[in-house]
Amino acid sequence: MTVTEVRFNGSKNKNFLAYVSVVLGGCLVLRDMRLVLSSRDPGRKILIMPERTDGDGNFIEVYNPIRRELRSVIENAVFSAWQRQESTP
Repeated sequence: MTVTEVRFNGSKNKNFLAYVSVVLGGCLVLRDMRLVLSSRDPGRKILIMPERTDGDGNFIEVYNPIRRELRSVIENAVFSAWQRQESTP
């Protein structure tokens, strides 16, 4: 599976960098991921999958890559696209 597009939305603040949408293979879009800065490791970026709360207040991920390899592909594409965006004046 390849990432064919990465889009960022939202405004940057202290720890929240952007909402992220990713297109996989030109066929499937994954929306509402969040790109944030780690509070424990300054400068480290974390990609958070979208989540909702159930009736008991528990957080449930809306979707989540099952295989570590796919998660790495998505994270690498997002982090690379962010780096390119940040280096563009």
